[in-house]
Amino acid sequence: MIRQLPPGKDCAEQAGVAIAALVGRARAGDAEALRLLYEQHQRAVYNLVYRMVGRREEAVDLTAEVFLRAFQNLRRLKTEAAFAAWLRRVAVNLCLDQAKRKSLPTVPLGETGPEEEGERRPTEPSHPGRGPEERLLAEELGERVRKALALLSPVHRAVILLHHLDGREVREIAAIMGCSEGTVKSRLGRARENLRRLLEEYVKG
Repeated sequence: MIRQLPPGKDCAEQAGVAIAALVGRARAGDAEALRLLYEQHQRAVYNLVYRMVGRREEAVDLTAEVFLRAFQNLRRLKTEAAFAAWLRRVAVNLCLDQAKRKSLPTVPLGETGPEEEGERRPTEPSHPGRGPEERLLAEELGERVRKALALLSPVHRAVILLHHLDGREVREIAAIMGCSEGTVKSRLGRARENLRRLLEEYVKG
């Protein structure tokens, strides 16, 4: 097992080294390394894919496909420490390909969301310090945002999710999506404006 890294300014660098070591082992056919890579990244990839496609069952299938493709093509990864960003590139490309093959369903702001009753949603931050009313408002806003995201184009949805959900910098998103930083900034600007427009009525209320 990979030991837990201590906090500190060198933590990210050490984590990169640990990931690179795992990827190196996985390339050599180490099944335990493949399992660890999957366990470390599965939740983040699932959350990204779920918000891209809006259906749990489809997200589960696509997440499995992401890891299958990634593990089959590990030798194409130039920098082993960049595995996380490369994995997201596989995920985004797969979702965009899926969107091209069919028209993904979108959800108008006033209708029920894509999740069925009892269906597990992507991991959401908890707010234990908030009162019941504040939590209810936060949940309502979160639902509105999810529905608004579903109305964006797949490319605009991807840049918003990578930047605001996954915490990726513009340069990282550019590498993931295979475009220039200027294109990412332009897409982010348009996506934010579209979201603002879609949420304007709710915010005013």
